[in-house]
Amino acid sequence: MTFEYEESYVPVTPLPHHIQINVTGLGWQLLRKSLGLNLVPLAIPLESPGEVKKIVGASLPAIFSPQLEGFQINFILSDTLHIHLDKKSTKEVHLKIDSIERYLKNEYVLASNIGIQPEVVILEGPQCLLNTLPDTLSLLLSSNSIDKSYNDEVEVELESEMISRNPPVVSVDFSVDKSRVITDTVFLQVINLPKEFKPVVRAREIIFTYRLPESQVNSISGPSVTAELDLNGFERGRYKLVPTITGLPAFSKVIKIDTIDINF
Repeated sequence: MTFEYEESYVPVTPLPHHIQINVTGLGWQLLRKSLGLNLVPLAIPLESPGEVKKIVGASLPAIFSPQLEGFQINFILSDTLHIHLDKKSTKEVHLKIDSIERYLKNEYVLASNIGIQPEVVILEGPQCLLNTLPDTLSLLLSSNSIDKSYNDEVEVELESEMISRNPPVVSVDFSVDKSRVITDTVFLQVINLPKEFKPVVRAREIIFTYRLPESQVNSISGPSVTAELDLNGFERGRYKLVPTITGLPAFSKVIKIDTIDINF
């Protein structure tokens, strides 16, 4: 059984493929049909595919009779056929990888930007399904405990088989390196001080711990690393704030830092 409809529509759910029909005919013809010999699928034309949601079994004899020469349809055994077609549409989505750390071996960190080629894929399918998808999709890597440079093809996975992807796979590459954990002390800089208040800061230095690739340890420049406390928008009161560390090498990550008590 097939459905005939405009190419601008696509199925949202799998279309039904089989129905049961009680027919009368010559024995040889019945045998050939029951064995599936030279069996041509019966077609159901849909004049308004976006509006039709179900086809009642009682309406099918009039559609099938011209297609079943030599047979008389007695009745349709199958009940109502449920279908759901929607307009075909396309959508561009960007790709990313969430939480790259979960794919890396212990004590290894990312040491380069993540390259995804292409960064954008074209999805095609039912409009109602495309509208539920975000503008950015997350890729899932099949590898775990990565401890060396990665360069592989990754599938763009979707839950619905009704949506096609162009391309279905993309190339992903990045570098990793062993990590080094460093604890350091830096002077605290308070910026955007309120004009009407003079805040009391109970610390001038802070201790923080960070992780970075071993290959970048020698790129650290002491004077370039600072801790900033931005008071823009704060009103009178007492706060416990976390400073922002700036000047660290690329791909560094602060894993522990002192908090600062401040009063206005």
